Amino acid sequence: MAQHTDHAVFGNTGGFAQQPSLMARLVDLMLDWNDRARSRRQLAGLTEGELKDIGLNQSDVTIESSKPFWRF
Repeated sequence: MAQHTDHAVFGNTGGFAQQPSLMARLVDLMLDWNDRARSRRQLAGLTEGELKDIGLNQSDVTIESSKPFWRF
């Protein structure tokens, strides 16, 4: 599955700066939500050693993974 780093699905085609359409903003928002949910699932799957390597502990993971996908 491809990872989305730039969610400008319906981005500018050049010329004058334009605001993205409502559809583009909604798609972008849903992709962000999907990325956030996937990241939290991956974080929850790390071992204690892997968490220690990145400076986190199980308590940090519990707090982060309990957040709903729409919350930062």
